[in-house]
Parts: sequence; C-alpha cells; structure tokens
Amino acid sequence: MAAAHGEKVFAITASFFAISSIFRNLAKMKEFQEDEGELFVLLSALHSARRRRKHARIQGFVEDTVPLYTASDFKRCFRMSRGTFEVVLEAFANRCEIPQQLDRGGRQPVSVEKHLLITLWFLGNQEPFRSVADRFNVAESCAFNCLRRVCRALKIMAGVFIVWPKGERARTVISGFKAKRGIPGVIGAIDGSHVPIKAPKSCPENYVNQKGFHSVVLQAVSDHEMMFTDCYVGWPGSVHDARVLSNSDLCNSIDEKFPDDSFLLGDSAYPLKTWLMTPCKDYGNLTAQKKNYNFLQSSTRMVVEKSFALLKGRFRKLNYLDMEIQHIPESIIAACVLHNLCLIDGDDVDEFLDQAEEVEVNNFQNILRDDGRAEVKREQLIQQLFAERSH
Repeated sequence: MAAAHGEKVFAITASFFAISSIFRNLAKMKEFQEDEGELFVLLSALHSARRRRKHARIQGFVEDTVPLYTASDFKRCFRMSRGTFEVVLEAFANRCEIPQQLDRGGRQPVSVEKHLLITLWFLGNQEPFRSVADRFNVAESCAFNCLRRVCRALKIMAGVFIVWPKGERARTVISGFKAKRGIPGVIGAIDGSHVPIKAPKSCPENYVNQKGFHSVVLQAVSDHEMMFTDCYVGWPGSVHDARVLSNSDLCNSIDEKFPDDSFLLGDSAYPLKTWLMTPCKDYGNLTAQKKNYNFLQSSTRMVVEKSFALLKGRFRKLNYLDMEIQHIPESIIAACVLHNLCLIDGDDVDEFLDQAEEVEVNNFQNILRDDGRAEVKREQLIQQLFAERSH
C-alpha cells in the first residue's frame, strides 16, 4: 500500500515538473525563437510521466499462480474442489452467453475458465470488486461483464439443476425425510433467508427488515440432502415470508407438485395448508402429542436452514452483496445453482457448513388464512406420530 502511494506521488511530481519545464521553455522561446527539438523532448517527458500513472494489476495470477495451488488452497480460494470446478467448467463449454471469438476491437476474449474463476472468487470472498479485477489482471468493467455473463448462464441452467422432485426422485426424497424423524409424506422443507445488501438508491426503506439491515428475501425449498429444489428471490427485506410465498410460482402450481398427499414443512411464519404443515402455536397449553409433533417437525425441517448456512458459508459474498439492486437476484440464483452442482458432484460440505450461521428474521406473523382441511390433516399426523412413538 505504501509503495503504491509512493509511485502515485512520484508520478504526480514528475508531471508537475514536466509541465513547469514546458512553460519555462515556452517563455524562453519568445525571446530566442522556437526550438522544435527541445519541445519534442519535453512533451515526451510529459507522456512518460502519464504512462507511469497506469493502474497496476497482478500479472499471471490465473496463468501462473492458480495452477500451483494445492488442492486445499484451490478449494479455500474458489470454494469448491478442482474436480468440481472441472465439472462446472465442462457444463459451460460452448455457452453462447460467453464470447468465444475476437471482439470488434480485435482483442482476445477472456477464456471461459477465467470467466468462471472471476465469478467464483467474487462470490466466495468478500473483496471489493476493484480488487477482484486487479487480481485477475482485467479492467473493472471487464470483470463485471464476466460476472454478469456467468450469472446469466447459471440462471438459465437453473432449469436443469434446481428442479422439483418427481417420479422416482420424489419417492426417494419422501423416504429420505421419513428416515430423519419418522414423518411420512414430506417432499421438502421451506424457509426464507435474508441476504444483506447495501442500501438501494431507490426506496431503501423498503429493504430494511425486522433486524434493521437492508436485505432481499431468498425463499427456497430443500430436499433431505440440502439440495435446493425451488428458489424464488428478489422481494425486499421488509416483506414477510407468507407474502413472498403467496406471490411465488410455487404457490401457483401446487396441484402438480404434491403427489400422494405429500407436503412441505415450514415454520410458524407460513400458513397451514394441506400441502404445507406448520408447527402448532404454543400458548403454554400444548398437549404431549402436539409437543411431540412440534419437536419432530422442527428437527426435520432444520435441513433447509442447514442448506442456507452451507450456501452462505461457501459463497461468503451472500453475507453482504454490495452491488446494484437489479443485479442481485441473478447473482443469488447463480450461487444456488453452484451450491447444487457442488452437492451433485459430492463436494465435501463440512468445511463450509461451519462458516456461516443463518440469521433468523421473521418480520410478521403470516397473513394468509389457515386451511380447515389442513387442520384435520395435521391433527391426524400428530396422532399418528405420537402413536408410533408410544410403540
């Protein structure tokens, strides 16, 4: 930092003396006639001083340094193993969102590998974007374009890698949830997570949540293996989970998502529905059966909270996204797709699971009316689970 400051001072000083010299010599030329050769020398000195002020960047990071990283160093820096990176890189082969040919100025395009490394470094670390650009030896605008292209491609790929379980996969998920605490019929756990952001320029007050910081809401459904099966993001942090749910595609397509009377598990911020089982409200008079149900329900749906913790532990930028609001939803979805790709490839999760804790933010109680049929369904489930416990 001190060296960089010294170079800047030297460049400014050199420019000052060069300009001063030009004016002194111009005064002399009025007395003695114009000396074109000396003027050329002085202008060359000024040009050299300007060249010394060129922004310094790290040279050869991708080409020379990254290949020398050990497996643990690579994973620490890019938040996934080399093997998983190669799988993700293969998925990006020939993506039309990333240019493969010379641009109009004849410059060589940034490689797909470098596109992906820039994106992973940005999402996995909390460096300012200027530092990311310097590290990868590209202009800040170029680094930003690389990030946008990759996130745009990942958003498109979400239709392949964030999918609702159907058929045999649905049966596997239901069986996996039942193996946890014995609750039959669970096809996913749903929750909302607040992603902290810098205050938007427009209507910043709308993004202040109950905890007092600016955020956007990520609503997600997780299966028993912490894979996201549905993601919906973008609502301001002041909006409660129930309203986010009511406006999501999930709420508008329930008929095709819950075969064989299956359902989601959610916390008390959500309304009770036949397809969404919530805890019994505790006013101090719960029966033993309902206390047993609440315990089993809570410990089973904890998997979605672990999914959020893993997402934010792996991609630490989601602990504070300092970018323009219009680019935030796409960046969060991109991180969710990468989260699933890592799990699909069997990338170890323990290292990142302990690096973030999910901040619970419940702005309001749910505003949607509970379903009378759902009350009956939940009561039957309560009695079934307690009877199984008694045996």
